[in-house]
Amino acid sequence: MELKLLSVVLGIFTLLSSAASGYVEKLETQTLSQIAVMSIAQTERLYDGYSIADYIKSYEDHKKPSVKSGKYLLDVPVINQYPDLPVGCEIAAAAAVTEYNGNKIALTDYTERFITYDENFYHDDDGVLHGPDPAEVFVGDPYGWGYGCYPPVLAKFMNKAFAAVGENYTAHAVTGLSETELETLIKGGVPVIVWASLDMKAFDYNDPSVWKIGETDRELTWYKGSHTLVLCGFNDKSFFFMDPNDKTEITSYSRELFMRRYSEAGARAVIVKR
Repeated sequence: MELKLLSVVLGIFTLLSSAASGYVEKLETQTLSQIAVMSIAQTERLYDGYSIADYIKSYEDHKKPSVKSGKYLLDVPVINQYPDLPVGCEIAAAAAVTEYNGNKIALTDYTERFITYDENFYHDDDGVLHGPDPAEVFVGDPYGWGYGCYPPVLAKFMNKAFAAVGENYTAHAVTGLSETELETLIKGGVPVIVWASLDMKAFDYNDPSVWKIGETDRELTWYKGSHTLVLCGFNDKSFFFMDPNDKTEITSYSRELFMRRYSEAGARAVIVKR
């Protein structure tokens, strides 16, 4: 009985060893990039229907980051929202990513052709303020005053721009990208439009703007200092951004500080799939 059991065990061990050997041989025939994409695809979530690997694969024939002393940096153009669009950081970020993908559109042209904005605020009979929904339209006037918009709105505007220039690209509004996933996208050549705060300063939670959306009772709270940037690089201590807030070059902020503001802003982002 013991000999029979030992024979069975040895047979199973031989079978497993053979299978493992075959699996190793199969892996050895694959390229490192194929293995990397496979390992990413096996573990990650979907963002607006696509995995991180899907977004990266769409950039396989596009630009890749420069790498120097542990610093990864994408060649995203710096576009200043001032003086034309003092409230248009989202639009400047969209224009920068559009240009990174090969189509330069002047900032004011981008605004006139593709942006729909609504500055209609009013008080009802009870003195309650009502206004537009930033998940539906750009709230305010980008040329003068206002608030801005959330990722679904910006993605819609960007998709109008891509269609107008004849590119089969799609912008996707996503939430919840992790620090590691943000790094992975940059390594794959994919810039990420992110929502955070001006100069990564704390939001003013003591004096927010509050209004009811349209004719509904849904209340929206907009914290002062909200800002939109393009994440385009990183090293072990910092993330690097195309910051349209009157900056003339790529700007760095500490990783910890950015992740805090990004999380406070809802971990919102827009990614373009080529």
